[in-house]
Amino acid sequence: FAGVFALLRRLPQLIHAYLHTVIFPDVLKHQAVKLSASGQELGGDMLFKRRLGFSGTPSELLPLELGKCRYDRGTDGKLQ
Repeated sequence: FAGVFALLRRLPQLIHAYLHTVIFPDVLKHQAVKLSASGQELGGDMLFKRRLGFSGTPSELLPLELGKCRYDRGTDGKLQ
């Protein structure tokens, strides 16, 4: 085994094929269906009917259900 390993260990194409056909399918199981959602969907009424706030960079991209973004005076663009 050591002799074969010494010959094959420097062939990137072989290593790539081995990882993708033998190792990754067993170790990194992938789900058949993936869930995804946007900030609009997560912050909207889909998950929760009541929210106390929405954290993040102030912008007009808030979920529609939260209404218009209200900025504190003097904080727009301020770094902390």
